[in-house]
Amino acid sequence: MKINKDVLDEIKEGEPSGNLAHTAKIMMVLLVYLLPEFKEHSEKVALFAKKVAEKMGIKGKIPFYVGLFHDVGKIPLNHDLFDDHEFTKEDYAEVKKHAMLGFNFFKDIHLFIAVCVGLVHNVYDGGYGITMDDFPHNFGDRTVKKMKKIAAIVSVCDFTDSFLTRGTKLKDAASKGKTLSGILREKYHKYPHVVKAALEVKEDLELY
Repeated sequence: MKINKDVLDEIKEGEPSGNLAHTAKIMMVLLVYLLPEFKEHSEKVALFAKKVAEKMGIKGKIPFYVGLFHDVGKIPLNHDLFDDHEFTKEDYAEVKKHAMLGFNFFKDIHLFIAVCVGLVHNVYDGGYGITMDDFPHNFGDRTVKKMKKIAAIVSVCDFTDSFLTRGTKLKDAASKGKTLSGILREKYHKYPHVVKAALEVKEDLELY
C-alpha cells in the first residue's frame, strides 16, 4: 500500500521545515502498517483541508498537516473498535480518547498542530477532545482563533470524507434522511464560512 503521490509531494515541499516533514513520513508509515483503513482517509482529509484553507485565505502547510495527523491518536487504540460492528457507548467512549492522544503525540514536536489536532472533534456542539483549559497560556487571542478555524476546516473535511466514502453511521437519529450540506450546516453552525468553502471545494476536487 503506497502513500498518495500528491500527499508525498506536499510533504516534500515542506522539507525545509525539518522535523515536521520527517514526522509526517513516519506517521504515514505507521498508518500504512498499523491502521491501513485510515491511511487513505487521512490523505484525502489533508488534501481537502489544504484546498479549503486556501479558498479561505489561509496560507501555509498547517491545515494539510492537521488533516494528515488528525487520526493518528487511533493508532494505540484497540483496532477491533474500527471494524464494521455497531458502536456501543463503551466503544465510543474509547474511540474519543484518540483526540487527546493525538494532542499528546505532537505537543512536544509542533504545539500549534497539536492543539489543532486535539480540537478537531471539539469545534461542534457535544464534541470531545481538548478544551480551552488545555491551551498554552502564552497563545494570544488571534492565535487561538486561527487554531479553531483550522481545526474546524479539518473537522468539516473529516466528516465530509467519512460521510461520502466510509458510510459514517450518524449517531443522531434526527440527522437521518438529511443531505450532507444540511447536516454540515447544522453540525457546524458556528462555522458557516467553513462549510460554504468546503462544499464549494468538494465540487472541484477529484477526490470524490
